Amino acid sequence: MFDTNPSAWVVPDRALFAAARDTGFVCIAGLPTDIPLEPTTRARLLSIFGRGAAEKYSLCRRKFAPENRNIYRGWFPLQPGNLTSKEGIDIGADVAHGSSVTMAGDPLREPSPLPENDRLPAHTDSGFVTLLAQDAVSGLQARSLDGRWIDVPPLEGTMVVNFGQVLEQWSAGRIRATEHRVLGKGVERYSIPFFYEARADATIAPLPIDPPDRFVPFEYGDFLWKRMTSFVEFRGMEHERDSFRQRFLNYGCRLWRPLIRHKLSRIVHLRRLAGCDAVAADLNEL
Repeated sequence: MFDTNPSAWVVPDRALFAAARDTGFVCIAGLPTDIPLEPTTRARLLSIFGRGAAEKYSLCRRKFAPENRNIYRGWFPLQPGNLTSKEGIDIGADVAHGSSVTMAGDPLREPSPLPENDRLPAHTDSGFVTLLAQDAVSGLQARSLDGRWIDVPPLEGTMVVNFGQVLEQWSAGRIRATEHRVLGKGVERYSIPFFYEARADATIAPLPIDPPDRFVPFEYGDFLWKRMTSFVEFRGMEHERDSFRQRFLNYGCRLWRPLIRHKLSRIVHLRRLAGCDAVAADLNEL
């Protein structure tokens, strides 16, 4: 899979597609050395759980710390009384790509707050692909096609790959979004997942090889926000993105009205969006 000779990719690619189609879970070993999964790197990432309560509080989402600005990204603490028992921190693409991928006002694209120096219910992931760096602690299970729960081998230094709901829908079911869960084993279990997702403003529409009416196109950010606010650590935040959406629509209407008046001959597409006329035009031609 990681060979520089493309002819060596044929067999691994076939195996990967078969797993994506049939099981929806893959365990990849023999990773390149530039993928840092060794225990030292893992321990450094997980050291955030050992920080003091005050520092963790400063990273909390607004739901848990009303004075904080971050809504979607940030720390979420343990919440007693719920079936899920987890705490952690969500960070975004800005950690790798900087402020160019953030947008003020949209919780899905807000900057990531970072520090200064029994059984979980089954679920599927929301986006496209999830990469999970493994250690030797067991507990992760995936549901097979016949409904049985299969243990995912806890192999240190390997990466588990599974696929999300949007990829299943986009691929017309050719790739499977597999239900998975974690069984408590009486020991602490840490996860370091990477969720590969579309841009928040990306439109998801049927592929050219499928009927155009297979599903109604949708904006990924809208889908993700609705999906994520169904999880316990996000509940109560359902309307936090509404103000951004309204400001965006109002701004779009103000931006395009003068262009509609003066550049009618250059309009290439007109559509109705949330109760106001929005015009998509080739800006290079205006």
